[in-house]
Amino acid sequence: MEDDLLSARRLSVVPKVQPYSVEYLKLMDEAPLLNITGTALTGHPATVSNAKKEEPFTTPTNSELACLPIYFIRSIRLHLATQSRLVNTSLLSEVLVQESLIDHFSALRALLLLHDAHFARALTVNLFTKFDTTRDPATLLIPAELNSILQKSVADSCWSSSPLIDNLSFAITNIPSVFTHQTSILDCLELRYHVRWPHTLILDNAVLASYSRLWTFLASLHHSIWAADDLFRHTMSLSRQDAEGRFKKCRQFHQVCLFSHQMHHFLLVVQAYVISQVHQISWSGFEKKLREKVTSLDDLYELHCSHVNSITSRCFLNPNGAVVLKLVRDVFALMLRFRGQLLSHQWHTDSASGITEHPGFAALQSTFKEFQKHATFLHKLLQEEESKLQEC
Repeated sequence: MEDDLLSARRLSVVPKVQPYSVEYLKLMDEAPLLNITGTALTGHPATVSNAKKEEPFTTPTNSELACLPIYFIRSIRLHLATQSRLVNTSLLSEVLVQESLIDHFSALRALLLLHDAHFARALTVNLFTKFDTTRDPATLLIPAELNSILQKSVADSCWSSSPLIDNLSFAITNIPSVFTHQTSILDCLELRYHVRWPHTLILDNAVLASYSRLWTFLASLHHSIWAADDLFRHTMSLSRQDAEGRFKKCRQFHQVCLFSHQMHHFLLVVQAYVISQVHQISWSGFEKKLREKVTSLDDLYELHCSHVNSITSRCFLNPNGAVVLKLVRDVFALMLRFRGQLLSHQWHTDSASGITEHPGFAALQSTFKEFQKHATFLHKLLQEEESKLQEC
């Protein structure tokens, strides 16, 4: 079999390469076959019948020269458009795929927008539990303590093995002299994300600063939900330890449980709004436009800026939502105040009447009524905002 193949290869005819004819070079010395500066400018191109026949040179008229730019543009436009499209496609592929910009988008969504539930839960518990037990800013606002909190939170998430975690860091914006009941750790701290070139072409400082502002707002929501969860655990612990049945007969304890439950339920409604508008609708719209409409780095930058601005608007962080934002922050603060008022005093039982009461019940009731008033108005605004977004 191999001998047959070798014999067939020896007998095969090898084609001879034709040498380049020198006659083709003589064509460069001859007159052109098309007079592009003469009759072609008038829209009627004509070929030269006799290439060796010399014709007198005629100066083009002004009307003929006026059309010359149009012919040049038409001759190079298609080539420039094709080259531009190829370059833009290559740049997009290089930045999005080779340089893993899409992974950075996912990391920003999961970590700074707190879409990763495991990371959000771990960061909330670790940060606010430490803040609740430490009232000295000099003890908490130090790099070693903050890095430890961040590392523990990352270890409990699905991003623990990702190299993008190195881009996360806490930044201290200011250091108060002492933490008070009106001070939040989020007033002194923000989570930041760092990137290098070429990712800075899309994720510039202004965009990353917007992500940090969004994290502060969403972390405030998680802080208030953490406070409501802590109150639930506290009341359940009191009920389990009530061997004498004092709290089963206590009217104030039942009302406090109802107050806490209603406040907790409303905060979960706000969280559902954020999950719907920020984590799902905005992100799905961004992914769809990224696949269908982005053809260059400029388009990608404009699309991502539009995506961040959309999330900022849905979280009421733009100038038009200043009134609603103040209302939302007041609701969060009232939840924290309610928790502080409840835990600042111990329940005591009157020895004569046997009735168990809370010394700060009047303040708790006042805080709940204020929360209920703000929540009713805010719920109406959220419904109107959601209906507007669905129409869009």
